[in-house]
Amino acid sequence: MPAGSNSPQLFVGLGTPDGQIMSDDSADALKFIESGASGGRVAISDITFQSSQAITSSGVTNGSSFVNPGARGALFYLNVSSYTGSGGQSATLDITVQAKDPVSGTFFNLPGAAFTQVTTSTNAQTLVVHPAIPNDSGTGFRRRPGPLLRVLRWQATAQALDSGGGQPGSYEFTIGGTYIP
Repeated sequence: MPAGSNSPQLFVGLGTPDGQIMSDDSADALKFIESGASGGRVAISDITFQSSQAITSSGVTNGSSFVNPGARGALFYLNVSSYTGSGGQSATLDITVQAKDPVSGTFFNLPGAAFTQVTTSTNAQTLVVHPAIPNDSGTGFRRRPGPLLRVLRWQATAQALDSGGGQPGSYEFTIGGTYIP
């Protein structure tokens, strides 16, 4: 069969009856989102939402904004690579995915699109935001049903990192992702 056809060897298995599929076109060597009868294609891509960010004090930190290229969802990866204690305090780190309101320009938390709270250890977590996935609020692999909006960013809220008379604490992390159809 010609490259790019939907033969069983090339079909990945994601899609809808109206023709939105993900396929591997061997001639292009890229995975694509194909949009129904219109024939539009968007390349699936990995993204770096944040490379090596250190949070060294309590409060809110906002990441840079990113524009979704047209994907319906994304798989986000959080890797907390280091934690330093903060003088006997119980530090926490909460990271949420936010979307931008196109009218007011303000960011808001996507309901349920948050990683499990990080406490006093390093860890790795995944979070999926996609309209075709069931909800799950587990701790290592979280799923949030719903669309991925156009402009996104992450927001971190750290608590109890200030010294309190001792050595200040810190978290260091990265956030990556993969857009999915």
